[in-house]
Amino acid sequence: RVEVLNPERLARRVFSTVGPVMCDFVDDNAKLMLVEKAIIKVAGKLTYFTKNIDVAGFSSVILKLVKEFKSNCIGVETLKNIVDDSMDSAFKYKLYDLFLIYSEYEKFFDFPYCDSDDNMNKLSEKIDTFGLFKDTCFIFDSFVSFSKQQYKVIESIIKNSPNVVFAITTDRLEYTDNFQLFYKSQITVEKILNIARQNDIEIMPHIYVENCNETNVELSFLQKNYFSFPKRVYNKKTNNIFVCKSDNYNNEIEQVAQEIRRLVREEGYKYIDFAVVTRSPQVYYPIIRDVFERYDVFYNITETKHSNNNFLFVALMSVFNVVINKYSFDSVFSFVRSCLCNIDDENKFLLENYILEVGNRDKIWLDDKEITFKGTFSDYEIKQINNSLKWVRKCFSSFTGNFNGRKTVKE
Repeated sequence: RVEVLNPERLARRVFSTVGPVMCDFVDDNAKLMLVEKAIIKVAGKLTYFTKNIDVAGFSSVILKLVKEFKSNCIGVETLKNIVDDSMDSAFKYKLYDLFLIYSEYEKFFDFPYCDSDDNMNKLSEKIDTFGLFKDTCFIFDSFVSFSKQQYKVIESIIKNSPNVVFAITTDRLEYTDNFQLFYKSQITVEKILNIARQNDIEIMPHIYVENCNETNVELSFLQKNYFSFPKRVYNKKTNNIFVCKSDNYNNEIEQVAQEIRRLVREEGYKYIDFAVVTRSPQVYYPIIRDVFERYDVFYNITETKHSNNNFLFVALMSVFNVVINKYSFDSVFSFVRSCLCNIDDENKFLLENYILEVGNRDKIWLDDKEITFKGTFSDYEIKQINNSLKWVRKCFSSFTGNFNGRKTVKE
């Protein structure tokens, strides 16, 4: 069975198997409040940041620093040792203040409260302690570099898994200098190989995929000299690389669409042969859709859509929110307005107006009796409201009934 996981999902998978199951992870808003509380507690001991503690955004900067500390496996004791070993300077006083805030911040995370920024450290410990993934093959793909925390997880996986594969995009494996296009990938390869050697792990022969730029001399030259210094000039005429100037985004995409159509009609290309790569998808995607449709260019846009834009997901979550929020007005009518509610729009509005007039109470949704209070509504409208109520109540009762007693996730 093949599963696609990122490091965070892998951590959740392991924690659900070997614990901690009951951990209550604190979100970023709560972390920011804890940082502010930590700053207030140590304010009298600070030496460098005394004038900054009341500046707007200071807590956010400290929280980012704490996240960086944890990402690079710098704990409270490690930071204290760095402070002790530093020479007297402004830098030392800064580190000392950060140590005070960091140590006070860590005191807030007693069980069952946990900091998700510690997950990678816990994950590597769990893998080593329980000997997980003895029969699992790992393939790492689409990564350029890893944090120090993630390298610890990789080391644990390499020690326990029988087969680990890394797919790296680079022109060579040996790191030379920072002026190479793929220098970050080369550093990553070097660190992974060092981890394998330190743990006496067998390194299999490397597999090299054919370099697609070898047949394109111009692109190969650009790749080799993109970060080089001093710059080298390509003196020959270019036939495969073009630079176009446009007055606006729309004209830019129109030029692309026109060139694609020309190449398809005159030179025998297929639409599958083209890739349009952009840096600002939120700007370009709407324009691409509009222009490509006008030019009859077949396209497929690869984009990540937020789950809240999925009507079915919103509808399913609204049912859970009804139970979690105890039939609050927003949760109930989030479900009523969703695609799962089989009531016409007019009756939905009628039901909502009635609840707004009489007030929302959980008894309305749990009781089987028909409503009799008319208020400003006619007999016909009350009849329609009762019909809508009956349907909604049936949905809620059938769903909430499955939560009674001890149940597994599948049940």
